[in-house]
This record gives sequence, structure tokens and C-alpha cells, in this order.
Amino acid sequence: MLSPVSKKSWRCWPDRCLSADSFWLTVPMTLDIRLLEILVCPIDRGSLLYFADEAVLYNPRLQKLYRIHDGDIPVMLPDEASDVGAEEHARLLAKAASDGVAETSPN
Repeated sequence: MLSPVSKKSWRCWPDRCLSADSFWLTVPMTLDIRLLEILVCPIDRGSLLYFADEAVLYNPRLQKLYRIHDGDIPVMLPDEASDVGAEEHARLLAKAASDGVAETSPN
């Protein structure tokens, strides 16, 4: 059950906020560190790059992108993975290098 916490003109729950003018805002969530320690790509069993701000996990070896539903539910079905083109692949690798994105730990 969600319990609201008053913040000035906002009412906030763990996953969203209601402003004074009744607009729902999504509060970004991150994956639990314990989950990140065990997550691997379901196809090659290798580690993944976690981009919390984009809510995705990325396998640079296979150029597959896995979305994260509702901020904390990774969709790790091979059929649901998106193929990434060369330009997006380069962008994600550059972002990982510049932002210090770490890989998940392979089993």
C-alpha cells in the first residue's frame, strides 16, 4: 500500500508524485544493486551495461537493448530485446565511457 508524504504542494509515493495542480509525475527509479549483481543477457549469459536514466540494459556484444518497465522490472525476454544499429551502439558505448557506466556482474 502506498502512503503519501507531503512535500510543500506535492504528495509523493515511492514511484510517483502528484503536484498541487493534479499532474502525475514519474519519479525515476533504479534497479536494486543485488539484482544488478546477478543480471546477465539471456542470450549469451554475458554482462550488461545499465543506463538508469534511459531505463535500459544493453548488451554491446550482441547489440541488444532490454527495456526496464516501470523503472524496476527488467524485461529480459530474448524476443523483447531491440536490435541496435551502429550509430546507437556507438552512442551507448561513448555514454558508458563518459558516464562511468559499469557492467552487471556475470554469473
